[in-house]
Amino acid sequence: MRRLFLILILAFAANSWAQSPRLPDLKNTTMEISWEDFRAMVEAMNPQPTPTPAPPTTAFLSSASYRGRLEGKLLRLDGNLSIEVLASGWVRMPMWQQGAVLSFDGAGTLLSGGSGGKEILVQGPGHRQIRVSLAIAVPENPGENRLELRLPDAPLNLVEILPGPQIETLKALGGVALRGKNGSTLLSLAGGRTTLSWKRPFKSETAAGAEIIKLKPRIHLDSWEILDLSDGALSGLLILDLDIRLAEISSFNLRLPAGIEVFEASAAGLESWKILRKENFRVLHLAFAAPREGKVRATIRFEGAYDPKVGRITAPRFEAEEIERENAWLTVGSEGAEVAMDLPEGVLPSDPSELPPEIQSMASNPVAACRFTGAPGPIELQIREHQDAAVLTAVIERLNATTLILADGTEALWLDLRIRNNRKQFLKLRLADENTEIWSFLVDSEPARPKRAENTIMLPLPRGGSEKLSTLSLVLLDRGEKMRLFHRLRPGLPIFDIPVIEAAWTVFLPPAHKYSLGNSPFSLVSESQPLVRRSSSRSLILGAAAAGRSYAPAPLSKEMMREQDEQEDKVMQQVKTPRKALRRGALPVKISLPAGVGQLPKIRVARVLMVDEEASSLPIRVFPEFFAGMLSFLNWALLLAAGILAAFGLRRRILPASAALLLSLLLPGGPGIVGSLVIAAFLAGSLWILFKA
Repeated sequence: MRRLFLILILAFAANSWAQSPRLPDLKNTTMEISWEDFRAMVEAMNPQPTPTPAPPTTAFLSSASYRGRLEGKLLRLDGNLSIEVLASGWVRMPMWQQGAVLSFDGAGTLLSGGSGGKEILVQGPGHRQIRVSLAIAVPENPGENRLELRLPDAPLNLVEILPGPQIETLKALGGVALRGKNGSTLLSLAGGRTTLSWKRPFKSETAAGAEIIKLKPRIHLDSWEILDLSDGALSGLLILDLDIRLAEISSFNLRLPAGIEVFEASAAGLESWKILRKENFRVLHLAFAAPREGKVRATIRFEGAYDPKVGRITAPRFEAEEIERENAWLTVGSEGAEVAMDLPEGVLPSDPSELPPEIQSMASNPVAACRFTGAPGPIELQIREHQDAAVLTAVIERLNATTLILADGTEALWLDLRIRNNRKQFLKLRLADENTEIWSFLVDSEPARPKRAENTIMLPLPRGGSEKLSTLSLVLLDRGEKMRLFHRLRPGLPIFDIPVIEAAWTVFLPPAHKYSLGNSPFSLVSESQPLVRRSSSRSLILGAAAAGRSYAPAPLSKEMMREQDEQEDKVMQQVKTPRKALRRGALPVKISLPAGVGQLPKIRVARVLMVDEEASSLPIRVFPEFFAGMLSFLNWALLLAAGILAAFGLRRRILPASAALLLSLLLPGGPGIVGSLVIAAFLAGSLWILFKA
């Protein structure tokens, strides 16, 4: 037992010596180890093998090839199949769900499955080869016959079928079909399925010594001719609905009008089409791959030309040969011309809305239509061309502007434009001063480079296959003259070469003065820190002590006003940190403002539909700080004087009283016309009662 224990210890030490650093020599040192540790060392020396994962599938058909013959009532197929068995043991595989198995040979056993199908039982793992012979019942009707062939699916699945006697035009409606040897058909099946189609001849019959008469086809035709006229070019679509009765047809002929060229013809089962010349006219010949009967639709596209100066053409008429009856409709459309019809006898006017919905969807802007039966006379079309008018290719949907004016005359303008563009290359901005500087320009938040020619700036616009919506951001700087009292400021917007749907504009002013807003094409939306406002005039004075005031807003969208609030907040954040760049792609902005930036007097105005080329400006007059109090005192003094003069109603004092009242109405800062009259009348009545009573 000790020897066994010593051998195990030496074996473990040798294994560890090969996999770990060399251990120190402990000479005669002894050691004790528990049974659990000893068992763990032995198991570590002999690891368990990793289990093999289960195969993704037990077995599959890797390839299959069949050769057969279609004859009489049977389709016989002889097949060679290759099977790959991945699992160990016996495996069941479903195989043929159609036909009967005549012979079976291979490393497996044939079983009967559910619903009349066949299964095989093979043992794996390994490669197995199987040979089988199948018989499938097929229809034997005169005329066209079909068979849905269902075979086991395989990556390589080939079927070669040789047609027997009395089998005509054998073809496959699914899979890839190739012409094989000796007239056979070679198929590559997709999913193991295809549909075979073939024809059998009809038997000739005799009765009482007379041969049965072969009937001729009777064709009823409904046709829709759709014309499109524009700039001397004629294009059209002809839709033919054939109703073939009593017998089949293999081809169909259509006489073509002069000057018309056919460039496309399509129909179900159409084998080819060609243009034939007969005597002095041309014929469109449609050939079908197999005789057709019943309902058949053919579509023909054609084109031609006409002289727009003449203004009159004859509608092209396509005459079908060997038909029994025809109902026809003619529809004419035009994008840039007026069309009128001169209808001969037998042709009735119609409305394009009466066409079937599937035909209406193929017509482009139909303006006139007619219908007839049989062969009518020529239909004349009168065409009056009109010159194309220029259309707007771009529009500014929203314009958000913020202007900041400093006491030294510096004027900074932030512009955000939301533009919808079709194919315009540049947006042109005309500036009032050619010395205006461009600080930054962004297109969809990415830096871009504008072009400039004197006082005109050209901003590149993104373009696409259709209307392109984009956002342009522009910052402009204008270094004007120093602000002076009693002079007028004129902050302005650039003149755009395209209309502006709606615009919102905010102007921030220095806080050390009072301001009066003059008349402008913009509507006043709000003002901060107003002083007084005269009710009889649009002029107002802004001060630094009173609360803000809002007015009836212009009909702007809520989204527009929200964007204007965001722009104002952004501008205020930028000017509070003058050493910080305006935005990506801009130069550093060096603007120093006194304390209290948030208390700057502010005017917000709005405008809808800017289409004129006049400069959009806001005239603002500058007054000293004390001017508002002086105007208010003067107004009340004039009203008091008017009341006193009116109270002592001497005739010679009526004229001075009226002059004092009129002067108080003209000066800003007063209570307005109604208020001034009420106050003057109240003062006059009170004084008269006090001194005359």
